[in-house]
Amino acid sequence: MRIATSMLFSNAVTNMNTQESQILQLQQEVSTGQKITNPGDDPVGAAAAVRINQQISRSDDLKSNRQTAESQLNTVSTTLSSVTTLLTNVKSELVAAGNGSYDSSQRQFLASQLQGQLQQLTGYANAQDGSGEYLFSGYQSTTQPFVAGNFVSSVASPTNSGSGSLTTGTASLNAAFPGNALVTVTGPNVAGGFNYTVSGLPGGTTSGTTSASGQFTLGGASFTLNGTPAANDSFSLNPAPVQYQGDSGTRSIEVAEGRHMNTNLTGNTLFGQIPSGNGAFATSAQSGNTGSGLISGGTVTSTTALTKDQYQINFTGPGSVVASGQNSGTGSVAVGSISGTPANQDKLQLTFAVSGGVTTYSLLDNTTGQAVGTPQPFTAGAPITVNGVQFSIAGTPGSGDSFTVGPGPATSYSVTDLTKNTTVLSNQTYTSGNAVQFDGMSMAITGTPNTADQFSVAPSTQTNVFATMQAAINALNGSGSGLQSNTVLANALATANSGIDAAQTQISLGQTTVGGRLNELSSLDSSGASLVINYKATLAQYTNVDMTSAISDLSQAQISLTAAQKSFVQVQNLSLFSYIQ
Repeated sequence: MRIATSMLFSNAVTNMNTQESQILQLQQEVSTGQKITNPGDDPVGAAAAVRINQQISRSDDLKSNRQTAESQLNTVSTTLSSVTTLLTNVKSELVAAGNGSYDSSQRQFLASQLQGQLQQLTGYANAQDGSGEYLFSGYQSTTQPFVAGNFVSSVASPTNSGSGSLTTGTASLNAAFPGNALVTVTGPNVAGGFNYTVSGLPGGTTSGTTSASGQFTLGGASFTLNGTPAANDSFSLNPAPVQYQGDSGTRSIEVAEGRHMNTNLTGNTLFGQIPSGNGAFATSAQSGNTGSGLISGGTVTSTTALTKDQYQINFTGPGSVVASGQNSGTGSVAVGSISGTPANQDKLQLTFAVSGGVTTYSLLDNTTGQAVGTPQPFTAGAPITVNGVQFSIAGTPGSGDSFTVGPGPATSYSVTDLTKNTTVLSNQTYTSGNAVQFDGMSMAITGTPNTADQFSVAPSTQTNVFATMQAAINALNGSGSGLQSNTVLANALATANSGIDAAQTQISLGQTTVGGRLNELSSLDSSGASLVINYKATLAQYTNVDMTSAISDLSQAQISLTAAQKSFVQVQNLSLFSYIQ
């Protein structure tokens, strides 16, 4: 093969250019510390670097999301801690309100204290985060979750067999609904409406009739009985100082690959959905009770025996006849003459009058304020019957002397299943504190119930902490002096205490949930930081220069280029003319 001089020159120049390019590349790597300055330097490494940088960027975004979630959850946690403190104070107020020595003014002062705490609780329930979004409104983050007002909530009994519903047509009353009522449908009436009874409100059990369209008024509120309720279907009505305007949505944010974390708790779950009573059933005393009987919250003795029916505990016993302390005559109740059971809980006053040597007596119903019948002649020792109670007065009553006839201490009780309209227990001897047990339930009644006093046992329903506090406020504002008022208040306060206990449990569950999420975020931060370190280490393998190797390669390349240049100079001087000369 013939080697031309031009070929020698061309190969030498090409080799030196290649070496110069390599030196430039190595110099750039040494100066920047990076292997890849453009994708062409290392296509595979460049593609891997792009993927790894995307993962690092994704990790940074998730870290930012975790910081946002942590901030929101910390705000929720702080708010719930404040709610817990508030409910603890409410419990203290309720305990103080049970002091039997307090008069009505002291109780009303406690009611005003509770009213302020109710407003404070509503403020916590409407708390906002740093960006102005409401914490407990679900998806409706810009909507105030709880609106204050004198509302009434209606809950159908889970045992209802008809298709009826009870709705209120009043947006907000002028005053709080006066108590916790139970409306029981007794059947249709000839006018096309329905007959019903109401228990639980001041004044005792009452009855009424709806219009043909199902409308009726109760406690200052208008209601409509819709659909076709069955006989004995019932609906509980409770004071509701707030209405929930949010929804049940839970906002979430992605805090790790494939892990979305909820950053809020919904108000209807947190402050509502609180079971009444012990969670299985709820006990209560009728507001018209005249004795000192107190009923406990009760316990479940057999879950399989529970019926979820509504029950009524009825007390029976002889009536009571008590002489006024201002009597001037010698009239007295004949020993052993009292018999019979009062037909109702009304107290009647028997007053004597003496005119022209003739003694008569008249009756006044102290409960209704109405006169009963006409004056009757009096004969000492002769039987007198008043409201089902028979007795006789011995001696000579003076003009203006009076005796009060009413329910006396009960001696026995019976239990009726209102849902099935059957008798569960009959003529049981009453002993204060002894357990009353039936259909998988056990409860104790203490004190001295009077004849015709009643207690209710119903399936547990859901209420909210605001309604529980409002019911206690109503009870304190309506309490007066005397044994009956103290007993009614004591039963109401026991129910309120039970409700606050359930609310504290609900809030505690919320705090536990938030605490668990915050712990998870902390763990995810640690694992996320470790993951980024690994990503950066892998990226360095593709992009970072081994400085020792690169400097060594640069020195070697520079020596090679110098040698090539010197060789080229020698080669270009090789020619025949040089030797001829």
